[in-house]
Amino acid sequence: MTDAPVAVELFCLECRRETVHRVLYRAGELYRIECSVCGRRVDIEPAYDVEPSEPAAGGGRPGERVSREDLQRHYADAFLHRVLSKPRRMTEEMRCDLTAFLLSLPLRVLTKPHRLLEEVLRRPPEA
Repeated sequence: MTDAPVAVELFCLECRRETVHRVLYRAGELYRIECSVCGRRVDIEPAYDVEPSEPAAGGGRPGERVSREDLQRHYADAFLHRVLSKPRRMTEEMRCDLTAFLLSLPLRVLTKPHRLLEEVLRRPPEA
């Protein structure tokens, strides 16, 4: 059983720009990402056995395989980069518009721990 595809705008390494991608889930798990412009496809290795991969819609190229461990490692690296770059990004935001920054700060300070915890808990379990 395949879940309904989702259209998402992502950066395509082949097109070298943001394009609409078709994201497929199977049984609630990320299964495949396919660029609607160039057809580049990335198949995510399942955490469990699933039916064999069907051909790409529209005659796309066979998908490159990515392991869940690679995805988790990339997520961890990107998450760490976001945490470490937060002071610099906040400083830039403050320089651009001090009033808006100061007005938004109290709410952000209150909600950020909750949003961070939600993101961490949403991460897929170690495969």
